[in-house]
Amino acid sequence: MNKTSDLVFHHIESRIIHGEWKPGDKITPEIELSKELQVSRSSVREAIQQLVTLKILYKKVGVSGGTFVNEPSPSDYLENLLPLIILGESNYTEIMKIRLQLEQLSVVEFIKNHSPEDLKNLQDTHKVMINSTKDSSEFLRLDILFHRIIARGSKNPVLDKILEMLFNLNEHYAKNIYEALPLEKNIQDHANILEAIQSKEEEISIIRVRDHLLRKIEQDNRVF
Repeated sequence: MNKTSDLVFHHIESRIIHGEWKPGDKITPEIELSKELQVSRSSVREAIQQLVTLKILYKKVGVSGGTFVNEPSPSDYLENLLPLIILGESNYTEIMKIRLQLEQLSVVEFIKNHSPEDLKNLQDTHKVMINSTKDSSEFLRLDILFHRIIARGSKNPVLDKILEMLFNLNEHYAKNIYEALPLEKNIQDHANILEAIQSKEEEISIIRVRDHLLRKIEQDNRVF
């Protein structure tokens, strides 16, 4: 966005944050906003489109149409963070440090909230991992799937969404790491995590997830 449309963007955002426009409210029409803010209508349109893309606003057509304030879920906002992270200066180690904190919570929430199907999926994924040590790309996919299952089984949609974004980024950055990683040790790490989960040992599961991810961070530092 240009500087003028930024001004419009923050003006609309501020009116929503301060409760002047609430979810479901119709905001001031484009032509009136352009006069009120003394900017071009194209700048107003650009700002509104950005807010629609972010799911803060939505548009309706017809006689009762216009632009309205949305009531987005936290996951709607989180989905829009991914391209910003990708375009930034993030690297594998920085992503893993965030995972390190969030996955300790994820594994505890999985122990508390998982379904029998979640646990079976985790067990089955680990079994397939055991037979995939000769293919680092496939092993990487299964490794991330293992952690995805734990995040989903936490039954916390915000935590799941954040971790999903981090896992997607890991697939982008981690290929060189996995070519140098002793996969047999990685399998044992996952076996240890699975054992702690099956025993419902929350503290031990935290330690095992932490040790596993710290080992990957250390490997990254060795590779690069």
